[in-house]
Amino acid sequence: MSVRFSSVGQEKVDIGKDSQVGPFSTIGFTGFAFEKNKEGTDFKYPLRRQAHDYKVKIGDRVQIGQGCNVDRGSWRDTAIGNGTKIDSHVNIAHDVVIGKNCIIGAGVIILSSCSIGNNVFIGSGAIIKDHIKIGNNSTIDNGMNVIEDVPNDSVVVNKTRL
Repeated sequence: MSVRFSSVGQEKVDIGKDSQVGPFSTIGFTGFAFEKNKEGTDFKYPLRRQAHDYKVKIGDRVQIGQGCNVDRGSWRDTAIGNGTKIDSHVNIAHDVVIGKNCIIGAGVIILSSCSIGNNVFIGSGAIIKDHIKIGNNSTIDNGMNVIEDVPNDSVVVNKTRL
């Protein structure tokens, strides 16, 4: 496995039993978040990265394709549930929690602090906006930009293709 871990070492990454990470993937680096003022409304200048002291926790039987990125958390662990399969060139930002038995297609971008339920399918090239919740057993079509929460058992498709 030619995985690159953050400079803080593998102590910030837990990889479960029978899980695989493809070559050229990076796991456990600091996410793209910057310090804000006390109210949390404006950035502090000069810009400085926010601390990311939490882990990346990868469950059992997870597959992560080549060239993927999984950032460690700043307020909670970034987590990938048991049995989830992730194709190549997927970006998973800091503080993202992905449930069990999900399928995530190539080129998906999941921005910070998202919560994705169990048995979710996310098609190739989809972008999930930060702080979005996707419910259990939902399907996100290829290339979709998800900008609001998705309830359980939903299908999000581009209606012009129907």
